[in-house]
Amino acid sequence: MVNEARPRAGTRSRKDPNDGPCLLAIRNRQSVRGVNLPLLRQISRHVIGQYLRYDCFELCLHLVEDAEMRRVHEQFLQDKSATDVITFDHSSLFKLPAAPRSTEQRPSLHGELYICLSEALSQARKFRTTWQMELSRYLVHGLLHLCGYNDQQPQARRRMKTVENRLVRRLANEFPLSSLLETRRRPPRRRPASKPPSRRE
Repeated sequence: MVNEARPRAGTRSRKDPNDGPCLLAIRNRQSVRGVNLPLLRQISRHVIGQYLRYDCFELCLHLVEDAEMRRVHEQFLQDKSATDVITFDHSSLFKLPAAPRSTEQRPSLHGELYICLSEALSQARKFRTTWQMELSRYLVHGLLHLCGYNDQQPQARRRMKTVENRLVRRLANEFPLSSLLETRRRPPRRRPASKPPSRRE
């Protein structure tokens, strides 16, 4: 389902020291569906902070379509097929200073997730669910990869799937996932000006 790739050279995002320990960027480069980005940001921060218990993170979410996902898949994993989410773990690029022995160093996440909305729509039809639920699942799965979970071996895959399912159910109970569909208000249509009645002679 999900592929974990090696860190990409030159992809470390620049961070303003005044931004604090948390940075979440979302790059929406797809037009398959309108996505409620503020809600997606809220959900992402909730999963990272409340479910996974990370209080320091630097993460970028890329929402892409099938063509771009295939290019990334081939370039970094030598696979031309479509996929739903690819995780790039950049934790090895960040050297945090050693914490004093009397205090516990805060855990941190650093990485990128490429999420394919085209696959979310396709899988939603296949499994009779919604693309919003699939999007949430891809987000959770990618974040679990950053936490050290892997799905290469059957036992590890089952363990990861169990955690993933539990977190997705919690999200569905705590957030209106259907609202991930962006609803833009369209301006009211103007009625054509009525013609004055013809004057009979």
